[in-house]
Amino acid sequence: MKVVLSLGVLIALVLVGCSSAADGPSSQLAAQYGLHLDGGGQSDTQTVPASLDAVPWDQIQHACREAGFDLRRYRGQELTFTSYPLKESLHGGPTNLLAIERNGSLVGAYVVVTDEAGGTYSLPYVQREL
Repeated sequence: MKVVLSLGVLIALVLVGCSSAADGPSSQLAAQYGLHLDGGGQSDTQTVPASLDAVPWDQIQHACREAGFDLRRYRGQELTFTSYPLKESLHGGPTNLLAIERNGSLVGAYVVVTDEAGGTYSLPYVQREL
């Protein structure tokens, strides 16, 4: 199911820093869904709000839950979001995998199309569409 990504999400997830995922959990997760990382990632930390009912957190939670992750257990905690460009393109736009980690463990993941139309997608949706 497509969940539209608001411009606010793109602004809220301004990513800084660099990370490599050569054979790490992000690369393995991408491969599990038939995706391929196209270089290193950029990371930022975000604190998960108490309520996941507002944009963009409702969209992120929905996409993560479809992939078997549940961010509700991390409310009030700081998580690291790392954005990795993908070699694959969903709906013709530049596409990134967002891997969410806490203390080095993968706790969530979803895919974002970063063009004007944008979009937040679950990994199972992307796997079906590609």
